[in-house]
Amino acid sequence: MRKIWRRTSAAVGAACVVVLAAGCAGGPPTPQVGATQAQVEAQLGTPKATFPLPDGGRQVEFNYVRGPFTYIVFFDAAGKVVEAVQVLNETNFRQVRPGMTQEQVLRLIGHPFQTSPAGRRAGELWTYTYRNTQCQWFQVQFSPDNATVASAAITLLPHCERASS
Repeated sequence: MRKIWRRTSAAVGAACVVVLAAGCAGGPPTPQVGATQAQVEAQLGTPKATFPLPDGGRQVEFNYVRGPFTYIVFFDAAGKVVEAVQVLNETNFRQVRPGMTQEQVLRLIGHPFQTSPAGRRAGELWTYTYRNTQCQWFQVQFSPDNATVASAAITLLPHCERASS
């Protein structure tokens, strides 16, 4: 009986490694320069937000539904992709600073995975999940009036905190 259990456990463990490795292979391909918005939407889905740019172009946010990916795609005035960036990463998170407005945060890293109230004396808490190997997420705490960032930090996911205690 123990041999069967060991073989089954080993097989399940190997299957988990394969599934996890496949999941870490990456998200959707980055939209190509020169593509139209219709082509990008076919690849990434419906845009979450659009911001006009001074040159007549647009900055468009796409949240990929099958994983923790947010793409900011810049279109020129003719509607063609100029640049596309997956923005949920620690480099961009480090740019979120106290005093930034909600719109500045949205333009930098897009909409959060989750929003929640953070208590009577604090504003909203925005939570972003992203690809990493450390069981972390990124959180932005806004001022009580929700006008500006009060603090921002990369922290452990709650279930990881409990597991490490």
